Amino acid sequence: MAKQFTFSNDNNLSLKYRPKLFKDLIGQDHIVSNLQAMVDTRKIHQSILFFGQSGNGKTSAARVLARYLNCQDLQKDEDGHSFPCGKCDSCTANFENHPDVLELNIAATGGKDDVKQLVRNAQLSPTFNFKVFILDEVHALSGAAKETILKPLEEPPARTVWILCTTNPEKLTPTMRGRCRQLEVKPLDTVTCAKLLNRIAKREGVDSLSKEQFLTIARLTGAQPRAAIQALGAVLDNIKTIKSSSVEDLAVLIENVVALPPYKAALSYLKALYSGKYKEAMLALESTDDKVPFAKIILEYHYKACRYHIDSSLRSKEYFDKLLYQELDQHKLPMGSMSKIMTRLVQMNSLVREFEVDATFVITAATMEIIESVKAK
Repeated sequence: MAKQFTFSNDNNLSLKYRPKLFKDLIGQDHIVSNLQAMVDTRKIHQSILFFGQSGNGKTSAARVLARYLNCQDLQKDEDGHSFPCGKCDSCTANFENHPDVLELNIAATGGKDDVKQLVRNAQLSPTFNFKVFILDEVHALSGAAKETILKPLEEPPARTVWILCTTNPEKLTPTMRGRCRQLEVKPLDTVTCAKLLNRIAKREGVDSLSKEQFLTIARLTGAQPRAAIQALGAVLDNIKTIKSSSVEDLAVLIENVVALPPYKAALSYLKALYSGKYKEAMLALESTDDKVPFAKIILEYHYKACRYHIDSSLRSKEYFDKLLYQELDQHKLPMGSMSKIMTRLVQMNSLVREFEVDATFVITAATMEIIESVKAK
């Protein structure tokens, strides 16, 4: 009889290595210190807002906190910090079916009726310590649903914790934000992300990848943990096809099998600006939904372009940057124009990163100013 197919999450590294303890929230020390203090002192803030870019660990942080809150036998480490026992009924319960943890993706549902049902569930006693409600992409709540959620955020029923997660906190009302302890899940830097990938690869029994290759994976995925770990999984599945010293092979593989951040759109955007193809620049802008990393990436690429303008020996050695340099060789702008673009992109990126204004509006406005500046060269 032919061998049957089986399914296993062991092949999905982003699930296999999803954080389970505070110490696993790499690069989020500010969040860990806040949450650990809550657990250690048993003084829990009942309304918490995690915000930040997609794929950086907002819902993972929420799930980790839920695990700590419902453990029936918290242990102490050598520093006196509490951590889950991993053995009680709550710790061993399947998270997807945990009786006290309800996770709702508002982007997929978003209706007032779903929130009303959660509010009704909040009146029921928890099986363990707390009923924990995790509302992902909470900015997608309808107007009526936002009104419904205000009351439990301000006066949470006893033994409930409400955790809101969003990539767009500016779309929440000031009242909603003000009723929550607000914690930003920050992007990882490239080196930290590469170290995380190296650690996972070693746990998978692979030690043939170089430091530069881990850095390449981190760069190409914008150092977003979820995307980077998924890319690593694809690399490990295809490792025999990658030459040990070939960054190019690695980059092409990742490009083919992983949904990358909008670096291609960023390159298209800048190349169109440099060559005077302004319609193409606007189309590149409209082609990406994730505007916050887009703003950061176009600023980084333009900085590299400015260095290359000053002296070609200052070119970056990263694989995909060669596409940018090829365009610059054909359409070289005056340094004055490059400087004006840099100034506007820095301002734009700062505004977008503050989460106080709509990213699409800011980038579009900046683009119009840049086009006028380049036209006037």
